[in-house]
Amino acid sequence: MIGMVLHLLQEKSMVLVIGPPRSEKSILANQFLIDGIKKNEGVVYFITNNFPENVLGAVLAAFDKAAMTIIDCYSTYAGISKPSEEFIIRTSGPYALNEISIALTKAMKSMKPPIRIVFDSLSTLLLHNKPNEMEEFLEINIGKMKSKGAMALLMVEEGIHDSKQLSLLESLTDATLKFSRDERSMVLSTVGEDKKIKYKLDKNELMVEDV
Repeated sequence: MIGMVLHLLQEKSMVLVIGPPRSEKSILANQFLIDGIKKNEGVVYFITNNFPENVLGAVLAAFDKAAMTIIDCYSTYAGISKPSEEFIIRTSGPYALNEISIALTKAMKSMKPPIRIVFDSLSTLLLHNKPNEMEEFLEINIGKMKSKGAMALLMVEEGIHDSKQLSLLESLTDATLKFSRDERSMVLSTVGEDKKIKYKLDKNELMVEDV
């Protein structure tokens, strides 16, 4: 599934991924990361609402930790003080946008394109920061990611943002991938085109049935 969907997207694209919490969008993010690691690409994973060990246990166990950088925006905020490690950069929390920007720059500095980046989830940052601060943060960092040849999945929880916030996110990204609540399908929206994609779950992987 992952290769077929990415084949529809332009390089250096920023993709807004919308779906219910704890849904298939998390499986998509893991597939995206694993595929990049297998291809020896630079990989950066922002985690804002859980401990890295809980989210990425299987991924970390399967692959060389040096192949990816995790930006941990949760542990310190949750009251667990841990120092940064070789492959984990820790920030004060989801409200620390300047720290997060610096962490992204540091993570990408030694990476050569192509680079894959996942924000899981952008919703947490939106809830902890003012709209004008988030707009500036996204404009700066989306430009930074594109200049480094990165492709990013910006994960957003369905149903907690108003239409104004979603319109802003769509204006700053290149495509939107929205999961359906009622059926195993997603809609890929780009400029002037909406494409419905049906999928199935096979051994905890998303497989396209129809593109």
